[in-house]
Order: sequence, then structure tokens, then C-alpha cells
Amino acid sequence: MVALTGKKWSSTLLGTIIGLLFLYPTAGVPFFPHIAISLIVNGLVFDLYLNRSKTSPYELPRRQIVTASALGNFAMAVAGLLAFQVFSPGIIQSATLGPVSLTGAPLWAFFLIADTLVGVAGGFFGSIVIDRVKGAQTRRALEARASLRVKA
Repeated sequence: MVALTGKKWSSTLLGTIIGLLFLYPTAGVPFFPHIAISLIVNGLVFDLYLNRSKTSPYELPRRQIVTASALGNFAMAVAGLLAFQVFSPGIIQSATLGPVSLTGAPLWAFFLIADTLVGVAGGFFGSIVIDRVKGAQTRRALEARASLRVKA
């Protein structure tokens, strides 16, 4: 959203809105404060990195988007795991990944690394989408100008 709209703090706003939706209790859906907290933190870290990087919000290089996504997802994992432990103590004490069972520090390390890698992949995919959308917008603008010249 930042790259397409040029509006600062739009990722934080989006994360906050979606996070607050997870706090609204609906029939049969449990209370998920750890998701709300982690989404808000993700958007905040993403926007903070882009604001501190001194690049134009309209011309974000792929490297900036991927780095912001990786940092946002890393912070999201930390905030989510901490909040999950506070609001749901004892629920997640170990994870079984095939023959490997993770507990304690290895469990945290796994989730921190995995979530950061997912952020890198998401940032890369997002930058491709941004390039395509901007290309389509540019084509439409050029076609509109060309049609105006033909009519004149």
C-alpha cells in the first residue's frame, strides 16, 4: 500500500484495523489478542523502517520492500510469541515437525527464522505485484493521453 499510495503509516493503519477485527468476538471464534498485537507491531516496524530509510514512498526499491517485510515479520513473530505466552500460557509448549520435537529456545528460533523467511518471500512477491500494478497504471495513463491526442 505504501508504494502504491505514497501514504506514510498505511501499513500500520492496515495492521491495526485487521488486528482489531480479530479482537471482536464472533460466534464460535475464540479471543485472539496475540494476532492483533502481532499485526500492529508488523505494520509499525514495516513503516518505521521505510520512514527511516530515506527513500521516496513512490519509488521503493525491491531491496527496501523485502527488508522492511523481513523486519516486520521478525518483530511480528517476537510480539506474537510473547503475547501468546501471556494470554495463553501452557498451550504451546512444544511443536512436532515430523520426527523432530521443538521446545523452549529451539521452538522460538524456529518460529523467528520461519516467520522472517516468510516475510522475505512476501516482500519479494509484493514488490512484483507493485511493479505490475504500476506498469498497468502507466500503460493506462499513456493510452489515455494517446486517445486525447487522436481526438484533438
